[in-house]
Amino acid sequence: MIVVIAAGLLLFGSILVKKYRKTSIGLTILGIILLIITVGVFTYAFSELTEVGLGSLQGSGTLNVLKPGTNEYVDLSGNWGLSTGVYLVIAAIILVLIASIIGFLSAKKKRKKQR
Repeated sequence: MIVVIAAGLLLFGSILVKKYRKTSIGLTILGIILLIITVGVFTYAFSELTEVGLGSLQGSGTLNVLKPGTNEYVDLSGNWGLSTGVYLVIAAIILVLIASIIGFLSAKKKRKKQR
C-alpha cells in the first residue's frame, strides 16, 4: 500500500512540475523517502522473520518438512531470498533520483539562459 502511495506522489509531482514547482519537488522527495523506507522496513522485517524459521534472509539448503497426512518427515532442498519486486523498487528509486537531478539541473540551466 505504501508503494502505491509513493508511486502516486511521484506521478502527481511529475504532473504538477510546470505549474507548482515547489509542490512538485516536495511530492517527489516525499515519494522517494517513502520508497526508501518501504524497502528498508520490508527487508528488516523479513530478515527478522526468516531468521526464526530459515536462519537467514537469503540462502539455500535442505529443509526438513512434515509430509501432510503422515508422521513422516521429508528433506526438501530449497532456495530463498529477496524477489524481483524488491530489486525493481530499488531500481525505481535510483531512476527517480537520476531523473530528478537531471530535471533540476536542466531547469537551473534554463533559468540562467533567460537572465
